Amino acid sequence: MKGKIFLAQVGPESHLDREEVRSDLLQRGYWVVPENAYISNTGNFEEELAADLSTAERCIHIVGGGAASGDDDLETYELTRIQLERAVQTMKAKNKPILVWIKPGADADPETRSLVAYVERDLANEGVEYFRGGLEDFKTDVIAKLGALSSPARVQDLSDIALLVEETDLA
Repeated sequence: MKGKIFLAQVGPESHLDREEVRSDLLQRGYWVVPENAYISNTGNFEEELAADLSTAERCIHIVGGGAASGDDDLETYELTRIQLERAVQTMKAKNKPILVWIKPGADADPETRSLVAYVERDLANEGVEYFRGGLEDFKTDVIAKLGALSSPARVQDLSDIALLVEETDLA
């Protein structure tokens, strides 16, 4: 893998967009976390989020509409804001930018409008790079920026490699 990328959890209105970005990253050799959706109403939500962010080399967020993500979960805008705030704290310490795509029409919902303003006004000064435009243009921009990630570490000691051999391979 080329590196670990945190791709923020989104609500149902942006799920297909997230999956498209995730798929492109996986095809290019990046490891994408979280691998499974967070359950935000459990006690270990914050710990899981912190663990994923601490090991990630870059963070990508999608800001879309404000539909609720589920009856028992935080609403989408709250979940997005929490993930953004934690990502800023973590990535600022690593001196790494956070990439945010603001979906076209995200300003239509009042709650999402305040989140968009927060990203553009406050987080832009905290190392967040936001992008307004189409998804394909955003993905192109993301891939270009991720090209700077270092190549995977090389194995130093060959004794650390496991080799499976079947008896038919010995001949």
